[in-house]
Amino acid sequence: MALQFWALWTTNNVGGTSLGMLAIFLYVQITFAQLGRRDKSWALFWGMAISGVITTAIILFVVYIKYFSHLHQ
Repeated sequence: MALQFWALWTTNNVGGTSLGMLAIFLYVQITFAQLGRRDKSWALFWGMAISGVITTAIILFVVYIKYFSHLHQ
């Protein structure tokens, strides 16, 4: 996901990026982070939590580019 974020950041091209898919992926990450917390599997928790933060950043960046970037031109 970090590479996806970097590609979006450097190109500002959101073609082929699905917000629905990213939202489902974020839901899975949150679910597994909760599982890791409950089972005290800290590698699972932190891996999913950090990945979830990056996925959230991607979602926000895609929304910004698609819907708000034209306001600053």
